[in-house]
Amino acid sequence: MSLENVCTYCGVVCDSVDHVVPRHLLQRAGELGLDLSKVVRIREWEVPACHECNSSIGGKIFATLAERRACAHDHIRRKYASYLCTPNWSESELREMGTVLRRDVEAGIRLRDWARKRLAWAGAQQVEDISAVYGMSQEIARLTRLRQTRGKKVIAAQKIAMAA
Repeated sequence: MSLENVCTYCGVVCDSVDHVVPRHLLQRAGELGLDLSKVVRIREWEVPACHECNSSIGGKIFATLAERRACAHDHIRRKYASYLCTPNWSESELREMGTVLRRDVEAGIRLRDWARKRLAWAGAQQVEDISAVYGMSQEIARLTRLRQTRGKKVIAAQKIAMAA
């Protein structure tokens, strides 16, 4: 696995390409006969991105990749806000829970940790061990499936815990 398969914005395995200069702008510039390469100085017109980051950035225009990453991270913070505020549960607290509740709370904790890893991603230069990125991508795929099936149960468990 190479860095070409890692999302520029959050570090997960990418499944799309982000057009740093949005296609609609390139198309409009072409229609007007403008050569943006003389105006915009960037190394790459396209960078690898996961679908979620790519969609959250959309056709917005930013001066730097850091600003684009900040936009994607803002989206991640909003989307996973309920998981990011999941408290740390001690082993003894988890043991007191029923099997289903414990499983759901643990799934919420894993999603919280996964979202935090994505938000901690500072860019491709951060990757030293590509195998770690691959392992993270496998975990992300598993957590995404868990999120889809158990998300509502975890939020309910958090509300019960906070009320107690």
